[in-house]
Amino acid sequence: MADAIRTGFWLRLWRHKFGHWSMAILVLLVLLAIAAPVIAPHNPVDTDLSAVSQPPSILHMLGTDELGRDIFSRLLYGARVSLTVGFGAVLLSTVVGVLLGFISGYFGGIIDNVLMRFVDGLLSLPTIVLVLALQALGDQNIWNVVLVIAFANWMQTARLVRTEFLSIKQKPFVKAAVTTGTKDSNIMLRYILPNCMPSVIVLATINVGHAIITEAALSFLGLGIPPHLPSWGNMLIGGQRSILLGNWWITLFPGLMIISTVLAVNFVGDAVRDALDPLSMYKKSS
Repeated sequence: MADAIRTGFWLRLWRHKFGHWSMAILVLLVLLAIAAPVIAPHNPVDTDLSAVSQPPSILHMLGTDELGRDIFSRLLYGARVSLTVGFGAVLLSTVVGVLLGFISGYFGGIIDNVLMRFVDGLLSLPTIVLVLALQALGDQNIWNVVLVIAFANWMQTARLVRTEFLSIKQKPFVKAAVTTGTKDSNIMLRYILPNCMPSVIVLATINVGHAIITEAALSFLGLGIPPHLPSWGNMLIGGQRSILLGNWWITLFPGLMIISTVLAVNFVGDAVRDALDPLSMYKKSS
C-alpha cells in the first residue's frame, strides 16, 4: 500500500505542468555550482582593468563587470552562495520550527502559551527589519547570513506544525495509540510527524525562494556576503552603478538567475503540493 502511494506521488509530480522542468533546472543549477571550479573560464575575483565593462564576446561570453571580472564565472560561483544560503537557511529554520512546533502542540498548557506568544512577538516585526537588525550585529560571512535568515523564518514553520499537530492529535488512530500506552516519542515520530510533513515540505520550498531573495537584498544593501566574494546580490550592486551607462549585461544576468531560481523553487513547491493532494490537480483540470 505504501509503495502504491509513493508511486502515485511521483507519477503526479511528473505530470505537473511545470514541476519536472523546474526540478531539472534546480538540479542543473546545483551541478553547475558544484562544478564551478572546473567550468568557470576565469577566476571570479580576478580583476582586469583592460577589460572593464565589456559586452558579451567570445572571450567573455556574458561580458565583464565594472572591474573587468568575468560575469559567467561569477554567476557560477555566485550560485554556490545563493543555493547554500537558500537551502541551508531553510533546512535550519525547518528543523527548529518543527521541533518547537511539536513541543508546543504536544505538551500544550503554559509551554504552548509561552512559545506561541514569543512567536507572535517575532511575527509582528517586519522580516526585513529583523534580518537587517540581526545582520548588523554580526560579521559579514555566508554562515552568519544563513543563521540570520533561518532565525527570521522558523516562526512560520513552528506555527504551521503546531496547528497540524493539534488537528492530527484528535484523529482516532492517535487516540488509539495513546490508549494502548504507546510512548510519547513513538506517537510523535511514527503517527504525527509523517502526517505533518507534506505541509512542512511545501512551506520549505516556498521559504527557499524567500531566503535567496533575502540574501540578494542583504548583499545589495551591503550587509550580506562580503563585497569581494561573488554572489548574485553583490553582482547587482555593481550593476546598479553601470546600468545608467548602458552596461545592461551586468545586472541582466544575475537578475535572471535570481528570478529563474526563485520561480523554479516555487513551481516545485506547487508540484509537491499538488502531488500530495490529488484533488488539487483534479480541481485545476476541471
